[in-house]
Amino acid sequence: MPGTRLGRGCGATGAQGQSGSGGSLLFPREAAELASLPPERQPRRFFDYWTFKESYIKARGMGLSIPLDSFSFEFPTEETPRLSVDASQNDDAERWRFWQLELPGQYLMAVCAERLPGQVPGLSLRRMKALDGFDSVTPLVTKMSAA
Repeated sequence: MPGTRLGRGCGATGAQGQSGSGGSLLFPREAAELASLPPERQPRRFFDYWTFKESYIKARGMGLSIPLDSFSFEFPTEETPRLSVDASQNDDAERWRFWQLELPGQYLMAVCAERLPGQVPGLSLRRMKALDGFDSVTPLVTKMSAA
C-alpha cells in the first residue's frame, strides 16, 4: 500500500548466548513471562519478542532511539501477538499489524505494517526462483496479530 510504513526483524532461533531475563531488551512483563517458561522454551520466546520489537522500531523509523522497555508484546494465544505502548511514546498500538514467519535454518522473521485509515494491511508471500542456483524459501506464517 502506498504510504504504509513497514519494518522487519530477523533472528536465528538456534543462536546461543541469550539467557536469563532478557535484561533491558524486554519490558518487565515480558521478562517475567520469559522467566516463567520452561528453560527449553525460553530461547524461542525471546526471539519472538526480539523479532516483533525489531520490526516495530524499524516501522516507526526511529530504531533504537525508542526504549525497548517502553512498549511490549503479549500473546493472548500462542499465535496472536498484541502490542502495548507506553503513553510516553505517543503512539497507538492499534495502528500496527504484525506477522511472524519461520524460515529454513532456524530463523524467524517478523513484519510490522502500519494500518492506514480505512485499510487493513495484508501480507502477500511469493515463491521466487533464484537465478544463482540457490533454492527459494517458502516461509511458514506462525503468528499474526488480529485484523
